[in-house]
Amino acid sequence: MRYIIEDESLSAHCCFGWSIVDTTVGKIDTIHGPQWADHICEGFEEKYAILICDALNKLENEQSNL
Repeated sequence: MRYIIEDESLSAHCCFGWSIVDTTVGKIDTIHGPQWADHICEGFEEKYAILICDALNKLENEQSNL
């Protein structure tokens, strides 16, 4: 899967609990250890993060089958 969910705010905003990451961007080394270099979006609830992630992966799969 290209898009995955992390159960934390990668932007360090305390109001977000979930981040969606494009795994093709890779990770970078930080003082806190390896972290994703970028993220697609963040949200408040896991159920919406799952819906977004599933939709992005579905679109990715459909485009790769063209």
